[in-house]
Parts: sequence; C-alpha cells; structure tokens
Amino acid sequence: MTDIKTRFSAVQRLLHWLMAIGILAMLFIGVGMVSTIGRQYVPLLIAHKTLGIAILVLALVRLLVRSVSGAPALPADLPEPMRLAAHLSHVALYALMIGMPLIGWAMMSAAFIFTDAAGTKNAVRWSLRPETQAVPISGADFAKLGPNHLEEDITERVANSPQRWTLVLTVAAPSDPTSDPTRAWPPERRTVEAGTLVVQKIEPEVDGPCRDINFDPTILPDGIKVGDDPFPAARSAAYARSYDLRTSEANQYPRTAASAKP
Repeated sequence: MTDIKTRFSAVQRLLHWLMAIGILAMLFIGVGMVSTIGRQYVPLLIAHKTLGIAILVLALVRLLVRSVSGAPALPADLPEPMRLAAHLSHVALYALMIGMPLIGWAMMSAAFIFTDAAGTKNAVRWSLRPETQAVPISGADFAKLGPNHLEEDITERVANSPQRWTLVLTVAAPSDPTSDPTRAWPPERRTVEAGTLVVQKIEPEVDGPCRDINFDPTILPDGIKVGDDPFPAARSAAYARSYDLRTSEANQYPRTAASAKP
C-alpha cells in the first residue's frame, strides 16, 4: 500500500513562513524607503537589499527541498483547468520569488553604469573640473564674505567672460567600491574627458528657467543607468520634496513684471 502525501513537510512549512515574513518586511521597508528623505534611507536600503538576497536563497532552498520531498497531490476530482491553473500559479510564484531579487540587484549593480557603442558596461563616477583655478582663502577672509558671495562671484565672473568646466569620467576597476561615495577610487584610474560645460549667462532665480524644474539625478539618458550608490535615489526623493514645497509657495514668490512666464 502506497502512502499518499497529504501535507508539506515541516521543513517546507518553515521555509514558506520565513519567506512570507521576509516578503512582508520588504514591502513595509520599501514603503519606508520611498517616503523618507532623511538619514533613515540608507539603513532601509541596506535592509531591503539584504532581505532580497535572503529571499532568493530561501526560494532556491525551497525549490531544492520540493524537488526531493515532493508536494501533496491535488484532489483526484479537481477539474483539469483548475489543476493546470494551480500548476502554472506555482511556477509563476517561484519565478517571481527568484526573479525579483535578481532583477533588483541587476538594476543596482554599480555607481553609474555607462554602456559604450560595443555594449560594454563600465562603472563610472563623474565630476566637473573648473577651468578657473581655485584660490585659497583664509578663515578670517571667508568670515567677511556675505551669505550670497558664491552667487555674486559666479555672476561677476560670467559677466566678464564665459566660464568652463570639463566633464571628467573616472572608470572603475572591478575591485573599486561603488556603493559608498565617501570611499575614493585610486588616483591612477583611467579618466575620460567627455565634454565641456560653458556658462555664458546667469539669470536671477525669480524669473529664471530653473525654478519650475525638478532636477532628478535618477532620470538619465540612454546608455547611462543608476547603480548601487544609494545617494542618487536619496537625492531624487529630497529634490522631489523640495520641488513640491517650492511650487506650493509660488504665489508667495511671484515672478517680476518683466517675466514672460505666469
């Protein structure tokens, strides 16, 4: 007489509930990530990624255990369409539990990812190097400057002549850290001068074209994507919040009569 399996094993049930708790925790952590712009963001991101890998490992173990221990048989009188639906839904469930963590990590694989014409992907950081040489200033002299001295300085310099910055790309080696922007890469890394930013005119903010724009560092052109550096996403949330606050106060900060915009 052959014993018929009527329930999952204790190990299978344990794996099921561990994964259920992990998935629910990820959902709540994800909600917290998109609703905060404070210092909690990075710990939440780390927890989210760690849980994702844990769920992936549990799903693979669960699939292995299922292949060895099997599963309870479906009721003999279950109609064939429902039997097929049950089978397909189980396949879809495993595909999601394994695929989602892999997709998440593939989307956040390095600092910024540049893809060249040959399809090669490189992790890079970029910087804008000013043509104007930096001038050291003492603490005493700095204290004498007004709160708007940077705005006044750039306005004066651009009025005298166009100001230029070189866009420099630094290409990472495979061993370079990409998720922590505070950790510098070695100075001997390959650099590429990708272009020049030329500023020819400064407009006051009150009537300028930038006041009604949300500058989101995660919206990138084709060939560039965000990696696992948490700061672009944190800045995206902060800038969106800033934009909401700024536009909600627009009537308290009206444009001048000379403005072409309402």
